[in-house]
Amino acid sequence: YFWEFGDGSTSREEKPTHTYQKDGIYYVNLTVTDDGGKEGRTTAEVRIDMHTPPETEVVIAGLYGENDWLLSSAYLSIDATDWSGVKFSMFRIDGGKWQRYTDPVEVKTNGYHVIEFYSEDVWGNREDIKEKIFKIDMELPYLLVKLSGERIDNWFTSPVEVLCLAKDNVSGINVTMYRIDGGVWKIYKDSFVIKEEGRHVLEVYTKDFAGNRKSWKGNIFIDTEPPFTTYSISGDFSKGGKVRVELLAKDNGTGVACTYCSIDGGDWKVYSSPFFVAGDGYHRIEFYSVDHFGHKEKVRCVEFYIGENPEVNIAKPEKAIYLYGNKLMSAPVAIIIGPIEVKCSYQPSYMVPEKVEFYVNGKICHVDYEEPFSWMWSERGFGFKELKVIAYYIGYTSVDRIMVFKLS
Repeated sequence: YFWEFGDGSTSREEKPTHTYQKDGIYYVNLTVTDDGGKEGRTTAEVRIDMHTPPETEVVIAGLYGENDWLLSSAYLSIDATDWSGVKFSMFRIDGGKWQRYTDPVEVKTNGYHVIEFYSEDVWGNREDIKEKIFKIDMELPYLLVKLSGERIDNWFTSPVEVLCLAKDNVSGINVTMYRIDGGVWKIYKDSFVIKEEGRHVLEVYTKDFAGNRKSWKGNIFIDTEPPFTTYSISGDFSKGGKVRVELLAKDNGTGVACTYCSIDGGDWKVYSSPFFVAGDGYHRIEFYSVDHFGHKEKVRCVEFYIGENPEVNIAKPEKAIYLYGNKLMSAPVAIIIGPIEVKCSYQPSYMVPEKVEFYVNGKICHVDYEEPFSWMWSERGFGFKELKVIAYYIGYTSVDRIMVFKLS
């Protein structure tokens, strides 16, 4: 007889006794050999469970959000294992009464919770009490968006201050975000102001640490400025001609209510469509617009002349010799040594060009939009050059040129 007890011990007795020192699962092998040398073998499983308690785990199921928070009820299942068999499992929640576990348990109150549990096997081995923490937040955050400013009905007549108040009594507020008119989402840190006129869409949401999200979306209408009116004139500016005047008003807020115009100092009239101005001489069209809140635009004007063509002239240099801009003496041709300031004059004086362009040999060198129309010509060169200016008026241009000899 040859016994192998599975823990390293053996025996050749026919009916030995053996004591196991540790709990565990052992496989005992017995080999019997007869006088003829033939062998027989058998194996038996021995389970020793004198000291080892069960192993118990709790599974917490439900809809999980962020940061291990549950967004739904928690469903608690206890699973215990033991070699010799589990006699029972016990649990209690949040320090309450101990209960024998039979079926999954539902917990549906918000906040932090603790489940304590243990099991005992059929031999009375009881494991130490374990605990597991879980947290539930099924409550949406509170979000209030407050809009402040001067208001008439649904329209603000001043910039709008936006204040967002977010609160969460369970997991706490993680972040509040906002965006305007479908733009980039921004983190809300403090109140902000929307100044731009027009119709805006404001979106705000706040999210707690569990992932619960509360959203807000609203329209903001702002009208703080009067309309702006532009003009377009075209036609025949020669003697006996007619000039067409068109006004176009725009308002980003409530919209244009009315446009008014006055011709040559006459009575103010409501503008409804383009009109023609005739008669040789000077003409002045004044105009302004008003929006639906009564915001009135400052009076603007456009001036033009029918029957007299405006004219631009090069006032400096003239036919003379110039040294660093100073005229020395008259000469048959303009001779320029060093830099010189080119100056223009125009007639009639009340018809101011919209702009004047300065050219040298056909290449544009400068554009001036304001009086006095001038340009500092400092580029070095040698030889004859054509100096040209072009003045732009409404519906007309005037050109003047002079040949100069440059020495610098």
